[in-house]
Amino acid sequence: MKGDLEPIELCQKLDRACNGKTAENGGIYKTVCGNPGLPVYYFTDEDLIISEPQTFTPFPGLEKTYNGAHATYPEPDEAWSAKDAPPRYRSDLEAEDDGRRLIANLTYEAVPYKRQVQRLMRAAIEANRRFRSHQGVFTPAVKLLEPLDVIAWTSARNGYDNKRFQLGAVDDLNNVNQSAAFSELDPTDYDWSSDYELPTTTGPLGRVKPQPRVLGSFGVFPATVKDALGVDRRPAILAAWPYNNDDVAIRAIAFQVREAGKTAVMWRGRSDQPEEGEALLAPFSLLPDTDYEVKAKFVGGGNTELFAWSAWMPVRTPNVQLTAADILDGAIVAAKLADAAVEANKIMTGAVTELKLADRAVSDLKIKLAAIKTELIENQAVVAAALADVAVTQQKIATNAVSQLKIAADAVTEAKVAVDAITQGKIASNAVNELKLAAAAVTEAKVAVGAITQLKISTGAVGNAQLAALAVDAAKLATNAVTTTKIADDAITTPKLVTNAVVADKVAAGAITVQKLLVANLENPFAGAEVETTSPFVSLSARATWATISTSPSGKPTAMRINGAAAGANTAFNYPPKLAVTPGEEYYLEFYVRRDSAWDGSSGNSKLRIGDQNNSLLAGYAYGATDLASNTWVKRTAVFTVASGVTELNVTLVGDATAGNVWLTDFVWRKMASAELIVDGAIIASKVAALAISAANIQAGAITAGKIAADAVTATNIVAGTITSTELASNSVVAAKIAAGAIVAGKIAADAVTAANVVAGTLTAVELASNSIIAVKIAANAVTTAKIATNAVTANEIAAGTITATEIASSAITTVKLAAESITGAKIAANTIGANHIAANSITAKQLVIMDWENIVPNGQWITGDNAGWGSYPSGWNVVGAGARPPQRGDYILSTPGAADDRTMSTSGLDVPVQGGEQLNVQFDCAGSGSGASWEFRVRLVYYAAGSYLSGSTVTLSGTSVSWQRQNGTMSVPAAADRIQRIEITRAGGGSNNAFITNVVVRRKKGGELIVDGAISADHIRANAIETDKIILGGVTTTKLAASAVTLVTSAFASGLTNDFGPSGSSTVNVASASISVADADAVDITATFTIHNSQTTSVTSAETITTVEILRGSTVINTRTIVDSSYVYAGAGSARSALKPTVTIAFSDTGFSGSGTITYTVRCSSTYPDGAVRARDRYIRLMATKR
Repeated sequence: MKGDLEPIELCQKLDRACNGKTAENGGIYKTVCGNPGLPVYYFTDEDLIISEPQTFTPFPGLEKTYNGAHATYPEPDEAWSAKDAPPRYRSDLEAEDDGRRLIANLTYEAVPYKRQVQRLMRAAIEANRRFRSHQGVFTPAVKLLEPLDVIAWTSARNGYDNKRFQLGAVDDLNNVNQSAAFSELDPTDYDWSSDYELPTTTGPLGRVKPQPRVLGSFGVFPATVKDALGVDRRPAILAAWPYNNDDVAIRAIAFQVREAGKTAVMWRGRSDQPEEGEALLAPFSLLPDTDYEVKAKFVGGGNTELFAWSAWMPVRTPNVQLTAADILDGAIVAAKLADAAVEANKIMTGAVTELKLADRAVSDLKIKLAAIKTELIENQAVVAAALADVAVTQQKIATNAVSQLKIAADAVTEAKVAVDAITQGKIASNAVNELKLAAAAVTEAKVAVGAITQLKISTGAVGNAQLAALAVDAAKLATNAVTTTKIADDAITTPKLVTNAVVADKVAAGAITVQKLLVANLENPFAGAEVETTSPFVSLSARATWATISTSPSGKPTAMRINGAAAGANTAFNYPPKLAVTPGEEYYLEFYVRRDSAWDGSSGNSKLRIGDQNNSLLAGYAYGATDLASNTWVKRTAVFTVASGVTELNVTLVGDATAGNVWLTDFVWRKMASAELIVDGAIIASKVAALAISAANIQAGAITAGKIAADAVTATNIVAGTITSTELASNSVVAAKIAAGAIVAGKIAADAVTAANVVAGTLTAVELASNSIIAVKIAANAVTTAKIATNAVTANEIAAGTITATEIASSAITTVKLAAESITGAKIAANTIGANHIAANSITAKQLVIMDWENIVPNGQWITGDNAGWGSYPSGWNVVGAGARPPQRGDYILSTPGAADDRTMSTSGLDVPVQGGEQLNVQFDCAGSGSGASWEFRVRLVYYAAGSYLSGSTVTLSGTSVSWQRQNGTMSVPAAADRIQRIEITRAGGGSNNAFITNVVVRRKKGGELIVDGAISADHIRANAIETDKIILGGVTTTKLAASAVTLVTSAFASGLTNDFGPSGSSTVNVASASISVADADAVDITATFTIHNSQTTSVTSAETITTVEILRGSTVINTRTIVDSSYVYAGAGSARSALKPTVTIAFSDTGFSGSGTITYTVRCSSTYPDGAVRARDRYIRLMATKR
């Protein structure tokens, strides 16, 4: 303290140092400090003189309101100089102050302790927010009270319950009443926790010694030493480093090499030409195919402390072994070879010649199994003496190798002939005819693959009993072979149908009835899980990634992958929002999984795991090594019932493998709901479709002769298999009533064909060798039903396309006879499938999720390349190309620098009407950069009600990763809110390095209603209730629709040039065009893709290529873009660096067209190539007309 301070000034400085206050009372100075004391007086509204004036100030002016603080104090560690304390901000208070940051500037000259300063700053902010102050007149009873005393007030008028206040000025009035002013306080304002403490730093005193410079960007790579012919002769390591010609302190560069995992340095070296930027390290001590570590540092002229070693960089030397050139001719003699040293993998193909082998060197023990092949044996080399006993087995003899000349007299004895040795080659063509086959002689084991062709089967010979389970697959069915009479009731179930096989012309009129349709809620929250950019799942571990796959059940190019060899937690993926459920609900789960042969995950800890709201295990669906075969996709399905007491579900994908990979895709999670399809009494005569009523639907005896009108029973009205002999009166079926070809084998009762029609066979199964009956051995129509044993005909025995409608008996094809996905559209004759052929609930609708995909965030992807739509943004917040943070997320991203305090940008002019209770989905992508990355982003929606601020909702994502991470969140609009007035993006203070954000999306969530085709009959639908935008494309056939009831949504695709359009100066050319109908569409979304042709992936150019892209509607340019479009950029041999430019995709939505015809859209380009070369490209254009 300075000696010239006035006493009151000194008191004020001391008061600030201890949260103190000083008041003068009758010539006596009274000071209180720190936490306020207990109340000394309790009063109510009745203790105030109501005839005297009272005043109430609810809050001060803006100039006296603060929500943050800056402060300085003397820092002993910096020679008592004035130092800024860490600034303290309160974002919650700023929100209360309408987004304004109001700073109080404080000085603590009497406080040399940094922690005490922070406590004082916090207490000052909290105390300032106690806004309420009163003034009133008390009775003489309070005469003993003094300024700064604490009093407590209970007031019904103000809603106080022993609320504490601190007295200010107290005035003794002439009538002895006491006038007093008092302000609210809260003792918790002075509480302190270590969580409130902010980090501080102090600068050094005295001379600052510079830190040694570490060699950054130092890299090592595998290399070899080559001979004059360019052949690799010795392993080496290529070291590379950056060099600045202006750095005069660098004289040389030093290296050290050690074997990985060891601490001893095995080689030291130095190069006195650091300006070269690279050096080949090839000491003789380097071994091939070995892991090493290398570090380096620059060497200065005299100051040894100027530079420091880099980190140890790993490298593995190439596997360069000694070649023939390293060994003298004839140097390898027998004495040089150890016993058993010559292994199979050591011998070059063709190296073992007759000259290299000593006599009798090749013994039985020296020959690998199956090593002696035909081309390696000299003619007549295999003599009796060279063959061991029983050496010539069936597998060793080639076809037709054993001829009469090769067999010694009496060599073939009974013991030498194997069972079934006399096979098809021993049977003359057409030797096996109907007369030669005994009943049931043709068993599965006797029929060769593909032997039974169409010509070999009698009409109606293949019945139910003759077909093995799953024998009939798609390849065995001829086109239009499956007709109405060939299908047994309920034979066609969901697994038997190929996707899109059942189209309109395959279904008989009225065949799809209510009972055939499954009504369910098919909203799928797991949709898109296999694509990283759309996946609702998030990665929780380094072993959890999205990977490209060559095959998948649905043809999707990527899948979720769990890498067992990667380090990380077992919990790989998580579905972040908990699924809200109700006890007793049933859910259907489906996904596909595939593992490789190395995957060793256990069943207990490699599974899709479902936990309750506390993440306690409820169910698991395993994909351990023992649960599925390797290298094949396996479909997992389950029905999950919500247990009592469970309100939320946690869904995770876990894997405890230590090796191998497992891939997962095509997830389905949907709520199963029963539905009452038809209201009681709703079915009247006009509502019943043809063929809808089968025998199973009619009560026994209900249909009598009196119920049937003359000629009412036609073929259309009779379901296949409904009328049996019981229903027919004697002699009722006369020729006039029978359609041509109606009575086939399946319609004839047992024993109707007598023995006189059957000829006893002479050839039984005992005489037939397995697979001896092939197509050429069977006479046409020789194989009848009686000749085929039950289940003898499997898929292997039926040649592709063999079974036509003629060969199939009525109702022979039942569910168990059909292989999965065997019935394709081409196999089904028109109008074949009636209601009785379809098992209940087999045909389900495609799943529909109805949602408003409009993004209410203006320019949330920064597709314009700037901050358009955002009214204010902090300094340093810049829109940069997406290549700044690979892999690319769109065309542009927002770059933000790290800062000590929160930085926020807000939208400009946003005014989005909302309704209370609406659900909003928020999504955005974030990533960090550099070593030690640290960041946190918040997206906040600010709600208003009746023109005034109401509240805000925030979704936060923080991390330390440089990889892209996605956050999804759901917000509920407050009940009183009527609009979103602005959207804010905040990067929290305290982060390090630049961080990026993009793809900021806020969408409204809407409930989806799935309408199953056929489930709602006409009398259930209100007039004009079905609008055109409510009907899925292709979901309703033309016979079901009123005129103009369905809007058209369509798409188009075209590939463009695969050669480029020339070097600099060439004219602009069209590279891709496509036409699309815009009838009843209000937008056309255009996507153009520019990628590199395979033939040019190694092209070299000295700089980037600038391409101007134009999108035309007809001949009108509607959008222009400038992109970087170079196949390969090569910076020169001196730096040994190159950069591959990725595929570029641009998108544009056209809403400016008019009319309802067909419009042609074109993409055309012109480029500037710095080196004048021509580069080949692939171009594509995709169009989608949408009704929004």
